[in-house]
Amino acid sequence: MVPADITEAGGPIDTVRSLAQEVRTLSTQAARATEWDERTEIYGRLLSTCGSCHEVAGVNQ
Repeated sequence: MVPADITEAGGPIDTVRSLAQEVRTLSTQAARATEWDERTEIYGRLLSTCGSCHEVAGVNQ
């Protein structure tokens, strides 16, 4: 998959947009977190979200 495929009809653009919004939300939560346990949990969710987006976009395939 190439970047243009993401925006073409039938491409995963809606999923990518949703995952991008999740990254922004998690980033805001991480910036506000004060405890290491909370920050660690958010960081794990952030990495998982990044991985999901890379999978949908066909990165490294």
